[in-house]
Amino acid sequence: MKIRDGFVSNSSSSSFLCLGVSDENLIKKLLKAENPKEIVEDNFSYYEGEGHGCLEAKHIMFFGNSEYWQAAGLGEGSTLSILENKSLKEARKVFVKLMKDKLGVDIPEKSVSLQFGEASSE
Repeated sequence: MKIRDGFVSNSSSSSFLCLGVSDENLIKKLLKAENPKEIVEDNFSYYEGEGHGCLEAKHIMFFGNSEYWQAAGLGEGSTLSILENKSLKEARKVFVKLMKDKLGVDIPEKSVSLQFGEASSE
């Protein structure tokens, strides 16, 4: 069970805010670069660290589930930290550089934005 500001939820979803991408092909490239361990149980597969609508990988987070990732990017804390002293345009450049330096993935700056929503593990 999760406690959220204002109400209690026992759902398998989570709200998220991240600086990242929502393009399916870019998400696939980032997932491949992160290379999380896949676990198969009873004809069902998921990634180690996946749960409640997100996958926390080594460098970034993926939001949604292993069947459909809605977004991939920096977690809320990192996103807010960057945005404290950078404009969104500057933050996009930071994200592009981080993905190139940490994962070797080229991300077009125009593809980077603030992503938000509710991700479900179902």
